[in-house]
Amino acid sequence: MQKYLITGYAGFVGYHFIAHLNSIAKEKIAVLGIDINTPNDFSDWDFENIAIEHRTINLMNLGEVRSSISDFKPTHILHLAAFSSVGKSWQEPAGYFSNNTGIFLNLLESVKDIGLQCKILNIGSSEEYGFVEEKQLPLIESMGINPANPYAVTKMAQESMSQVYSNGFGMNIVSTRSFNHIGPRQRDTFVVASFAKQVAQAFVDGKTTLDMTTGNLNVERDFLDVRDVVSAYNLLLEKGKSGEIYNVCSGEGIPLAEVINELSIISGIKITTHTDPSLVRPNDIPKIIGSNHKLKNDTLWQRNYTLHQTLADTFNYWKEQLSK
Repeated sequence: MQKYLITGYAGFVGYHFIAHLNSIAKEKIAVLGIDINTPNDFSDWDFENIAIEHRTINLMNLGEVRSSISDFKPTHILHLAAFSSVGKSWQEPAGYFSNNTGIFLNLLESVKDIGLQCKILNIGSSEEYGFVEEKQLPLIESMGINPANPYAVTKMAQESMSQVYSNGFGMNIVSTRSFNHIGPRQRDTFVVASFAKQVAQAFVDGKTTLDMTTGNLNVERDFLDVRDVVSAYNLLLEKGKSGEIYNVCSGEGIPLAEVINELSIISGIKITTHTDPSLVRPNDIPKIIGSNHKLKNDTLWQRNYTLHQTLADTFNYWKEQLSK
């Protein structure tokens, strides 16, 4: 029986990963979801092919982590748990570093000490690449990384520990550098979800026009549907090479202005925008695009969702939430 331990499973990605497992399962899959919070709608989760158990533990507590892993004996571990706000990492660098590196180290030490043979997927970030020039695009995994904020440093440290434990102890660990992922259920603190929620609110209110306050809409980002992200994660847990690092990305750069234009088409609402200088980051990188060649080559992963479909689903999600 396949047994997946998922840290930080109560977040955006965790739900979609479990839904993906449910959709491809040939037999019952056991999932132990570890999080400091229980998902708000956990009682409504209905995955017929998943036997899911929630456990509230502090991942900084080595004893609790070791006990949970020893009891459950996972065949796969998806490590999503982390402090993930770039902005907050500047305010609390020590807390970010001790948390993100500490909980990952507890996982690795527990698996090593128990002698468990399982595949571990460590989720990193495209933030690890730091400031890049357009001539360096698309970004490939063999490029040198140069993290430009404390959060990115913590992810670089996790990646380094993955390779140390893989090479030094023979553990089966794969790391990602995941680019921007978007889709239904994402919190509106993220830019695309915020745009979709504002448009959905205007739609629910019966408006035909909307004036949005934004930052710089000319920046291009590599956006990938969360459902394509989790299919990549599952394939990496199955086929990813131990000790290796994989970009998880679309391979395309999308200007934020295009996101707003698509939302206008989807909703039928005429959207105008004006820029708030306080929302413009002075050191924002104009364009970030990753290469997914290595991911495709090693796992045969393919993208299934277009930007239009993703934005339509995100808009409809917020429309449903706001209509309740």
